Amino acid sequence: GITMKLEPLFTPDYAETTLKWSSSNEDVAIVDEEGVVVGIEEGTCVITVVSNNGLEANCQLTVIELPDLSIAEFNQLRVGSEAMLQFNQAQVVFASGSTAYIRDASGAIILDGLNIGLETNDIIDGAIYVKYALNNRMPYALITDATDLSPLTTEKGSEVEPREMKLEDLTEANYADYVLLKQTKLVLESGKVWAVSGDRRIRYYNKLGVKVSLKNYNGKYFDL
Repeated sequence: GITMKLEPLFTPDYAETTLKWSSSNEDVAIVDEEGVVVGIEEGTCVITVVSNNGLEANCQLTVIELPDLSIAEFNQLRVGSEAMLQFNQAQVVFASGSTAYIRDASGAIILDGLNIGLETNDIIDGAIYVKYALNNRMPYALITDATDLSPLTTEKGSEVEPREMKLEDLTEANYADYVLLKQTKLVLESGKVWAVSGDRRIRYYNKLGVKVSLKNYNGKYFDL
């Protein structure tokens, strides 16, 4: 039941009129008096709008069924792709305002544009329509005008635990996740702090929770 609002263009653009909308096949899609179309099942239909002075316009609408994708599958899409993102006992590892970091057994994603009150540790289920985006290589699921959040169900979960990993095992699949790197060496170079293991290194941005100068990180081991 993804929705889309159709906007007619008027000539001249200041013209005022009353509109009547209709669908040629309401088994495929329905349209309300405001021009909001709801897809019902796969197929093609024609949406028609008629003004009170008899002018008419129409467009052909095709409804397709989108597969439900896990977080890992969703993260393989091209930027800008839209899909149904399926949450199956996914956990909110961090939530603030309209943004939530969410993970399941397959991976992690940042859900952005929320207007519902998700909280850290919540467990969520359900499928929603979102758009895939990247920001600084971090994966995002963007809420769109067509997103219906009502299929999501939430329940309170236990305190989220980090995934314990080795630095050398981190991949892009772990972006947006909450992980623990035990006893990882930090190195200071040119004013920047790096977590290092063998030939693998990543830039370290997060605070350690203690107030120390950058030089005191150098060569020491921390749980990150």
